[in-house]
Amino acid sequence: MKTYNQLKEISDSFFKKCNDVASTKPWAVCVAMHEYALNTYPADPHIAISSDICPTERLFLVTGELILFLEQVEKLSCYPVSCKPIVKAEEVKKETGKVYGRLWSKFSDTELIDNTAESLAERLTLNDFDLKYFKGKNAIDIGCGSGRFTIALRRLGCESVVGVDYGEDGLKVADKAIEEFQIQGVSFRKTDVLHLPFEDEIFDFVFCNGVLHHTEDMELGIKEMIRVAKKGAKMWLYLYGDGGIFWYARKEMPKVMQKIQQTYTISMLDMIGMPSNKFIFCDNWYVPIERHTTDAEAREIINRYGNILLIIMRFFPFFLYILMSRLQNKDGSLIILL
Repeated sequence: MKTYNQLKEISDSFFKKCNDVASTKPWAVCVAMHEYALNTYPADPHIAISSDICPTERLFLVTGELILFLEQVEKLSCYPVSCKPIVKAEEVKKETGKVYGRLWSKFSDTELIDNTAESLAERLTLNDFDLKYFKGKNAIDIGCGSGRFTIALRRLGCESVVGVDYGEDGLKVADKAIEEFQIQGVSFRKTDVLHLPFEDEIFDFVFCNGVLHHTEDMELGIKEMIRVAKKGAKMWLYLYGDGGIFWYARKEMPKVMQKIQQTYTISMLDMIGMPSNKFIFCDNWYVPIERHTTDAEAREIINRYGNILLIIMRFFPFFLYILMSRLQNKDGSLIILL
């Protein structure tokens, strides 16, 4: 097993080599960075090396091979590549919407409609959540993007679900889906997720999956979630964690990849056959803001705004999943169930 410092050292060497090559051989950087990112996960059906190898040993081995690959690529001839650096928009919300809009448009109907509902049901069931809870409930999907989870909540039994997002491109995909498949009980609305245009305590289920860590004020977003939830409502909050080589890599990879246009990167990943449901790589590489939060920090923020029952969901080791229920009493107590 390799230590964090060993992995950090070889990863830093890899990032430096990617940086050296990015302006002349961006295609090679896209391929190499994808392979590196894939191997930061403990297991993936597309990883070439045997799963019997310890994940840290595997990442160390692969990273060394990728450095050698890029060293050989440097010796190749190259054509001028029109690949200007990413320029962040004045408004982070708009730029984030554009980043995700390019990714949502690549989802197939099956991935958008069927696979998401199945995946969400699996995550909830594995954590002993009774799916019957959704029957007859009204829900909100905060930062809905393409509307895939909005539709999934409806398919799992919610009577009505509203999806809200600031990105117009994602909302176009969402509106097209409910029109094409004649999905009733679902609607979408363009709005700032940090300032929700809804009254207090009106939703039975509040869902926010991988959104608030990309906003200018994550704490305000959590406060808004709790504000619109009814007493006794259940809430799903998914935040990015911190610590370890996985999260270190996520902080470093964008420094290289934002020198390459997102459209160019997506074209390269298409050519190597990357499934569209692995958009999380391009997500990390191009969003203007990505905040990482420790378990203690998340608990402290949540506890500020109400009496919350937290259930930490251990479905996937690299992410912090939190399922919350707002309690009736207001004595400020916090109950933690692990």
